Amino acid sequence: MTIVCGVDGSKAARDAASAAALLAGVLGRRLVLVHAVERLATLGYAIDPYLFEGQRGYAALKEAGERFLEGLVGDLELGPSAAQRVDVGEPSHVLVDVAEETGAELVVVGTHARGRVASAILGSTSSDLVSRTSCPVLV
Repeated sequence: MTIVCGVDGSKAARDAASAAALLAGVLGRRLVLVHAVERLATLGYAIDPYLFEGQRGYAALKEAGERFLEGLVGDLELGPSAAQRVDVGEPSHVLVDVAEETGAELVVVGTHARGRVASAILGSTSSDLVSRTSCPVLV
């Protein structure tokens, strides 16, 4: 079985990845680290990925995400046992999709602890994830 961990570069996400790695090791589970590259929007219209950053589209952002995940795997000394995945989309949607595809038993994410009012206004990946996924979520 699998533990999926969403990471975005924040300290909270790094702490979540560390906890997920520990759980995966103790439970003998596969760990999948996931970084979502959000779609850009301007004035309500999605930006064509081929126009963003010239002809490179989201490729540059995905490459940066891949480098980030490789660095995180090195920092946490996970080695090749941790799978890495970078997908384009809303983070909670990407995590739900990866959890379903991998048959995840658990999804782990960090929180930015903005508080209830800010989360209600800004939206919250962890709140959305909890309401959309069929497996437990550790925040």
